Amino acid sequence: MLLGFLSAQNLSLMLLMLFSCFSPPPQATDKSPFTGRWEGKMNDQPGIEITINNTGDQISGVIVFYFIERGEDGKWHAKAEYEAPLLTPKVTGKSLTFEVAHHKTHDSPELGPNVKFRMEITGAEEAVLHRIENQQEDPGLKLTRQHEEAPR
Repeated sequence: MLLGFLSAQNLSLMLLMLFSCFSPPPQATDKSPFTGRWEGKMNDQPGIEITINNTGDQISGVIVFYFIERGEDGKWHAKAEYEAPLLTPKVTGKSLTFEVAHHKTHDSPELGPNVKFRMEITGAEEAVLHRIENQQEDPGLKLTRQHEEAPR
């Protein structure tokens, strides 16, 4: 009877080893669907660029706002940019909420209240960015995931 127990135990151990050979290796924490570089265009120019990183279960990133002006030629041009870190990012389902520090006026060192945003995944390569003000959301800006390096 002891011999039968050892054989069954050995068989179980061998099966466990065999199946573990065919199992995929353990994966690192799944990458967030928000991870990557996203671009929103305004007047056919870059308007917003968001880069989101995922380290373990932590989300972080930066947002770049482009200032778009109409040139003497009558065409729109991205003239300047302002980069800010994403503050208090939080993922809930297909939505990422975050805040951005906001200056009272352009080129002013004085900060006003943070601006709140919500980014919602709408497809594998698309999302919509909404600004939240007084508990109301704007219609949003379409974002597209970018796969090439950012032009800087």
